[in-house]
Amino acid sequence: MKLYLVLLMSMFAASRLAGATIVDVTNNNTAQLQTGDTLAFEILSGSFSRNATTFGLSPNPTEISFALVFAPIAGSGGFSAWLGSADGSVSVDIGKPLSVQDGSFSSSGYQGAVSTLQGFFQLSPLLSQGIFAGGPAILTLRNDGPGVTLDLAPYTLRQDLFVSLAGGPLSVGGLIGGVTLGFEDFPPLGYMNFESFDTPLGQIESTANQETVSTVPEPDSSILVLAGGGALCGFSVLLNRISRRGK
Repeated sequence: MKLYLVLLMSMFAASRLAGATIVDVTNNNTAQLQTGDTLAFEILSGSFSRNATTFGLSPNPTEISFALVFAPIAGSGGFSAWLGSADGSVSVDIGKPLSVQDGSFSSSGYQGAVSTLQGFFQLSPLLSQGIFAGGPAILTLRNDGPGVTLDLAPYTLRQDLFVSLAGGPLSVGGLIGGVTLGFEDFPPLGYMNFESFDTPLGQIESTANQETVSTVPEPDSSILVLAGGGALCGFSVLLNRISRRGK
């Protein structure tokens, strides 16, 4: 299983980060990202698929929300994000820069101020199938600003990301598999994507045409709501534990 994970993540990263160095940081507490470096998270959707099948729904989620939580940082220039299939053949850009937000976090292992990076993908059924049907999806975050250190010790990087997978009336917390750190000094390659939800798989779109794919709404502010501590066990728990300062 470990060998499969390393091969899977490396194959995806190689297709998106030609010439980059890829390091497995799944169980690390800290990641140092210079300008252009990336973190890639493996998102497992098996729980969503099983529940969706039970209720006669599509096994592939069409709404993906995420929040990465880490100790406070200052002066971040923002991040880019894209979601893709495990083999790198299909992916979609989030469409705009993501900014770091201030918040607070309470759990058994950490209490206090944090920074958060949040995003949301709205996918067509066809695009969702292309990303999720072949295995885990890969969420990649690229640091577009100055160097930053992401750390929420004692938790590992895989525990710092919370994901919600939704489709129709069903919403399930996504599990995180492996995490890799990629070192690069140039933007990612063009994406395979869709001008419309009716376009067959195989439509090639350049990075410049990403805005035609979908309009991505801002994550709802309710993603940052403070509540009591508990285990790090899914995005739904995070919604009750993180709050925007000033509320």
